[in-house]
Amino acid sequence: MQHVVAYGAYFLACLIALLAAARWIARNHPALRDVTPPRADEHEDSSPPEGT
Repeated sequence: MQHVVAYGAYFLACLIALLAAARWIARNHPALRDVTPPRADEHEDSSPPEGT
């Protein structure tokens, strides 16, 4: 019975560490940041200037 508790605690600790690491990576990894500028057709005033 002690082995079951020990393995369960080990599994739970690894799961918590994995979730913490995934959360940190999702918050801090530069490749996952949305740095692309909005497209021109998404702006409200994307029409060409008048008189051209």
